[in-house]
Amino acid sequence: MQLRRPAIHILLGVSVWLAVFNFASAEVIKSFNSDITLADDGSFIVEEVIVYDFEGVERHGIFRNIRDSHAQESSSWFKDREIKLELLSVTMDGQSVANVIEPYDGLSVRIGDADKTITGTHEYRISYAVNGAISIYEDGSEMYWNVTGDEWEVPILSATANIYANEGLLGDERTCYSGYDGDGTNCEVVGNDNLISFAASNLSPGQQLTIANQVFLSKPPRIIETINLSWLPIAIIIIWFGILAVFLYRWRTEYKIKAPIIAQYEPLPDFKPMFSGVLMDHRLDPNDISAGIVHLAEQGFIAIKRTEEKVFGLFNVSDYEITLKRPIAETESTFQSELLKLLFKDDDVPNVVTRLSILRNNTTNKQKNAALIQKLQKAVTKDLTVRGYFESGWSLLNILLPICGIVVLALVLIAAFSDTAFLVEQIAITTIVSFVIFAVSVNRYTQKGYEALNHLKGFKEFMSVTDKERFEFHNAPEKSPEQFMAFLPYAIALGVEKKWTKLFEDMQIESPSWYSSAGTAAAFNATAFSSELGAFTGAFTSSSGSSGGGSSGGGSGGGGGGSW
Repeated sequence: MQLRRPAIHILLGVSVWLAVFNFASAEVIKSFNSDITLADDGSFIVEEVIVYDFEGVERHGIFRNIRDSHAQESSSWFKDREIKLELLSVTMDGQSVANVIEPYDGLSVRIGDADKTITGTHEYRISYAVNGAISIYEDGSEMYWNVTGDEWEVPILSATANIYANEGLLGDERTCYSGYDGDGTNCEVVGNDNLISFAASNLSPGQQLTIANQVFLSKPPRIIETINLSWLPIAIIIIWFGILAVFLYRWRTEYKIKAPIIAQYEPLPDFKPMFSGVLMDHRLDPNDISAGIVHLAEQGFIAIKRTEEKVFGLFNVSDYEITLKRPIAETESTFQSELLKLLFKDDDVPNVVTRLSILRNNTTNKQKNAALIQKLQKAVTKDLTVRGYFESGWSLLNILLPICGIVVLALVLIAAFSDTAFLVEQIAITTIVSFVIFAVSVNRYTQKGYEALNHLKGFKEFMSVTDKERFEFHNAPEKSPEQFMAFLPYAIALGVEKKWTKLFEDMQIESPSWYSSAGTAAAFNATAFSSELGAFTGAFTSSSGSSGGGSSGGGSGGGGGGSW
């Protein structure tokens, strides 16, 4: 134990020495005094005397930040109260010293020489003019001023403020607050008509001194108000897209027929089922592909066979075999050949067989299918455009309208803001979104397209009604198995295959020549077939994706500072 005592004594001595050294080397503001000279018009001159002790730390000097935010809220929703700050003089130890004004929301001055370092205690005097800081109320005016600010990272041992004014300017209502932001701790206030003094001590880093005093000005105080334009870009963008939406709607519906939908008993002449679905909603979906497959089967290009097999000997799982019966080259349109390529890829050999389950579950095939689906979509849209149902290309008006709008937006933003990066960002986003909207809206209906659209809506209505409602139609055709099979692809494309099948549930429908079912002699079930086929084609089109009180910290002014 005796051998350990010297070691313990040494450790304690070192600890005490380190503590003393750290304390001695800590930066501190020994005193912060602010002399405020108030003029009759509410403007005032502030002279701050800051005694800063760097101790043993080598620094270049200090910096001082003063905010230009006003203690009083904006006078209206679009205007902000501001304070105008003007630096008058800066000295260190009574001598002129290098200083640089830095970017800040108010006034920021960096004091010192970047090529020299200093230690110990130094006195800094900072003088600046303040305009527009007086708060005006119905029952009078008030100077509400944050003397020190809460941005100092060093303690302030003593903080004082003095208000000098002509007789009659200072009212009897006065107070001061010290502490952290929001604290209501009162501090010392003494004075008379011409001089009011405020004092606080031992402010920790982040604490501050705030003063408030009633004033009676002989002249109307200066009010500095600026129009708040921060909302302007958003407002302009909203207005722009509102105009764009109205224009697009009127442009897209220019040829729209304002007439009631009349039931139609036949599809459009020479109008393939896949066309019907795309013409209805401008997009190629699983129903359209299913309709196209059935249509190819009716034309003799493919044969479809339903199969079943037991899994684990417990339950049946159905699948479909599709056999190519005619060469792809014999198709009469591009979209038909692309649809066959979707099924058989590069196999253009008659009697080649593919299974829907294999196509659906093969990841490599899914990647190829995505490209083929895009080509198929373009082929169908192109065919409808060539035949005069969609309007093709960009007209001069389509190009000029967004460009003119963007130019106007850019000019307004340039007039309102000086932040170039923000400006470029807003223009870029607006440009991109505008042109995307126009890009997806370019294929609009022609007059012929609207006539065809109304016909298809009438045809869809005809295939959707009940047997009882069919008798109310004038000259409606009688039901027949031939009618069922002929219109089935259109019913699938228009999404009414279940309703269409239900109309014929009391009628025996023989399996079409292109369809067979292994191991069963049951009648052809169109609903089950289209459901299975729809689930399969859904795999083709699926994709993955690549919110009078007050407190310390109140008032105008504030800010803070530190060493550098």
